[in-house]
Amino acid sequence: MLASTIYDLSFLFEGATGDPNALFSAFSIYRNSLRLFDTTPSKNSINSLHGLRALSILWIMFGHRVSNQLNFPIANPTAVMDFYNHVYSVMLSSYSIAVDTFLLMAALLLTISTLKAIEKKTLNIPRMILHRYIRYTPVLSVTILCTITLPKYVINGPLEVEELRENCVNYWWSAILHIHNYVNPDQLCLNHTWYLAVDFQLFVITPFLILAIKKCHRIIWLLPSLIVMCSIYIFCISMFYEIHKMPRTTEEGELYHRLIYHPTHAR
Repeated sequence: MLASTIYDLSFLFEGATGDPNALFSAFSIYRNSLRLFDTTPSKNSINSLHGLRALSILWIMFGHRVSNQLNFPIANPTAVMDFYNHVYSVMLSSYSIAVDTFLLMAALLLTISTLKAIEKKTLNIPRMILHRYIRYTPVLSVTILCTITLPKYVINGPLEVEELRENCVNYWWSAILHIHNYVNPDQLCLNHTWYLAVDFQLFVITPFLILAIKKCHRIIWLLPSLIVMCSIYIFCISMFYEIHKMPRTTEEGELYHRLIYHPTHAR
């Protein structure tokens, strides 16, 4: 990163003609900062989505911060339970629904790009999937590697991290393949990466579904049936296992995440 930045700045201040090598400047702090803080709207962007992203991420961050605090000792646990019995706690207890906003926006953008590719006759589904996989799997791989190797050298305290490390040692491969929400849902390597698995799986399915609907319009009538079936599945699972939206025990929480929250078909 430092070498890339030095190369980029030296190229800039030396007044060299042309553009710097894309590979050498890929990790430049200067160049990437310009891109990150560039507020110029793109010609094909949907500006309203930026507001949805901001509101959803704030909602998710707030909900996770409060819910994670409940994992630690608190002086007034009964007051917390009373709070969740009031209607104004819905905004907090339902924060996980905001994650679906990102799935919806991803589906919208993917649908638009797929339909444009079909019209231009440039649709290449394997290439799309490969591009999506390469886009964030290397970063995930580095994160998993750091999770496996670094904790025993840099972490020393009352919080137990060995279980998290062992999950990555045993199931790193399912995380990299983005199937760990089905293969080992109770032993996820990095719990929050369940979203990457769901996002990638939906990304793989969506182009084929759009292409099928484009060729046979009658298939579109199957979508409401699939939605109803998934809704019935969630209802039946919740009733059979007596799973609440805010799990009351650790076992109930594990059931909720394994059977309802993490599976792609339940989103």
